Amino acid sequence: MPLGEALLANWLLGKAGLEPRTAAISFSANAQLNLNDGVVNGTVRDVPWGRHVESLVAIADAGSETPSVVLLSVARAAGQTLSLNVAGEPRDSLHFNNAQVLACAPLPGELSADVLLLGGAMLRSAQIAGALHALLEMTSGYATERSQFGRPIGAFQAIQQQLAVFAEQTAAANIAAEAAFAESDAAFAGLTIAAAKVSCAKAASAGASIAHSVHGAIGFTQEYSLHLFSRRLWAWRSEFGSASVWSQRIGQMVCSVGSGGYWPLITGHASQSLSSLAEKPL
Repeated sequence: MPLGEALLANWLLGKAGLEPRTAAISFSANAQLNLNDGVVNGTVRDVPWGRHVESLVAIADAGSETPSVVLLSVARAAGQTLSLNVAGEPRDSLHFNNAQVLACAPLPGELSADVLLLGGAMLRSAQIAGALHALLEMTSGYATERSQFGRPIGAFQAIQQQLAVFAEQTAAANIAAEAAFAESDAAFAGLTIAAAKVSCAKAASAGASIAHSVHGAIGFTQEYSLHLFSRRLWAWRSEFGSASVWSQRIGQMVCSVGSGGYWPLITGHASQSLSSLAEKPL
């Protein structure tokens, strides 16, 4: 279900002063759209659940310095290119030709034009963290139940070491995802989200690998539910920017501020988050 996508899309509509939608809705972080007098032309790509939603949110070039938040009807698309990710989830492209928008408004000044990319990366980080937690429970439970050479395989030191690494990666992903949400208030915390996506993507690779290793041959069968988690981890780690893409962005941020601004760049996010929490009543 596009539950997370609906949360992000409606959040952006609300920030732009537009009415949220109660029907199925998604968004596109990869949009090449031109808006002119309420009419759009262009393409939106990699729309999560595009074929199953009624509308989607995207950022369009309005011919001025300020981009616009647009709400588009999927039914008004001139064409669709259907595709699936590794997990079998729809990731469709829609093409618009002189299509009337359902609603539009200027992008709020505190938000950057890549707001949906940042939000999508934060969303996938949280989903990866949740899937890793469930997969860790499944894998550790299997290691307790599966016996070999007269005792559970979880009693062997090699398996225990793998599960320990898995637990470490899961904890790191959870903390990174929580930090991204905690430090994003009026606007998204770009550095923290980038760090979260890198951490969660790496944890997804390590966690899925260990889970399949511990499960052995059973982990590769269609009937066993392990693949429902691992295939999503493999898909989500690349969506809205891979670990390499976000690592490069972190490097660009660090280089842009120089040696004198490195420490303020790191601590500025945390101090801002703590100050905002201090103003809220317990």
